[in-house]
Amino acid sequence: MKNLMPFFACVCCVLLWGCSRSDEPAIGTVRGIVTLNGDPLPEAYLVFSPMGNGFPSIGKTDANGQYELTYKGVKSGAVVGEHRVGISTVAPESNSGAELVPDVYRKPDSLMKTVTSGQNVLDFPLEGESPKSKAKASSTQKSDTV
Repeated sequence: MKNLMPFFACVCCVLLWGCSRSDEPAIGTVRGIVTLNGDPLPEAYLVFSPMGNGFPSIGKTDANGQYELTYKGVKSGAVVGEHRVGISTVAPESNSGAELVPDVYRKPDSLMKTVTSGQNVLDFPLEGESPKSKAKASSTQKSDTV
């Protein structure tokens, strides 16, 4: 057992050195509320894509429109810096669900947010008509004119 002590000491040193060195970018925690025309927007997916290095962060709103971002699926937050933000009620992995977010907020570069180190509260008060209600209004108008 005495012969293994130096080996274990070396392994511990290597592990501690490897764990203390990080190539990960700085992360700030991000939470907030998404509303549409003043009402909470449940089941909305948010993607924060950093303009610099790092992976996107994702979040999903609850029944009260509240969200919290996750980085790489395990860390709370997003890369510090400027981000393009996408919001949609269509599930990204399956493309299922009805789109409630107005078109203007789903265009590239329409939503930009800056994440700082520490805690960030970034709310999204969206305004406008959803594609779902536009389609409903359009079909009602067509049936009225026929």
